[in-house]
Amino acid sequence: MTEPYRYAASTSVPVERSKQEIERLLRRHGATAFAAMWSGERYVVMFEMRSRRVRLDVPAPDRKKFRTDSKYDQEQRRRWRVLLLLLKSKLEMVASGDADFDAEFLAYLSLPGDATVASRVLPALDELLKNGKMPPLLPGAP
Repeated sequence: MTEPYRYAASTSVPVERSKQEIERLLRRHGATAFAAMWSGERYVVMFEMRSRRVRLDVPAPDRKKFRTDSKYDQEQRRRWRVLLLLLKSKLEMVASGDADFDAEFLAYLSLPGDATVASRVLPALDELLKNGKMPPLLPGAP
């Protein structure tokens, strides 16, 4: 079985440049605040836009899973490029009028008390789906 394709797996773009590109992207789309940081085993990007605070938490690679520092550094670079791609895609959908800002960033919206919508909803999701009746896949279908 072959390894699945991983976006930016061979990127040479330094992490700092990816962070700068993310900040420029967010400014162009109207962000009023921005922060990029790391905390323990995760990277965090936060921004404010459209009266909302958005927080994306990305797990840092586990150093023990990499044989060399260069492979570990490569994975860090890859994850920041993926994060940039995610933000570009979502912001372009919103800017073109093809998606709603809140819908695109719903999981990442910050709530009072250092929670995100995802951190509140995901723990109950399996139970909801197991006990609830799912609507038809296509609207109007039986």
